[in-house]
Amino acid sequence: MAGAATADAVKRIDRAVSSLARPLGPWPYAEPAGIPCVAYPIQAEWAAQGVLTERAAPQPEEAVAEVAEWLDAHAVAGWHLVLPEHTPVPAGYREVLALHADMAERDCGPPELASGLELVPAAEPEEFLVPYGAELAPVLTGSPGPPDDHLVLLRAHGQPVACARVRQAAGTAYVSAVTVAAGHRGHGLGLAVSRAAAHLAWGLSDLAWLHREGGLARLYAPLGFAPVTVHRHVVRG
Repeated sequence: MAGAATADAVKRIDRAVSSLARPLGPWPYAEPAGIPCVAYPIQAEWAAQGVLTERAAPQPEEAVAEVAEWLDAHAVAGWHLVLPEHTPVPAGYREVLALHADMAERDCGPPELASGLELVPAAEPEEFLVPYGAELAPVLTGSPGPPDDHLVLLRAHGQPVACARVRQAAGTAYVSAVTVAAGHRGHGLGLAVSRAAAHLAWGLSDLAWLHREGGLARLYAPLGFAPVTVHRHVVRG
């Protein structure tokens, strides 16, 4: 991808990450110092975030302190600040996670499914949560459904075994929540549902993308995804 095109994709993805901070449900949200902050009622550090992906320059200490004060008051189990790739880590913080943002460079096409498998929209959020995890229900609360939010479900002989989500965000299509239920892993179901979600996302926007951890590039490269940028999660300490 040419340099100008890459820079534009980074800017659009950074904006999408910022927009995704706004919860669909009635969970705490604010913008202290103009920085989007959300706190889901989930027992995980990542569930509360201050998202600085649209802030390329280092933020003043007062702004970071204002965000930290809000997150301290609303987080259930710790919290993260999310930084764009090249922004320095604020003093007193350390990086704990790097999520690579990859964008689709081509349409991977729909998956070929073995007998007994079917891909369907989730009939209800509760069905999606069977593979995804009931404890993550808050992130689905308030979902408007298609065309802005697609919950993709893979069933095996009628039972939900894998899922993925495709959300439209700031003019992009974001693939997330790729999960295979315990007891069904190691059979290519994650690849199948990922391909289905990527194919759907390609048809929704000229910029389809996902987040992945560092070692998973080999899983998404065959689906046409290539690295664009990195979002760094930092915590105090």
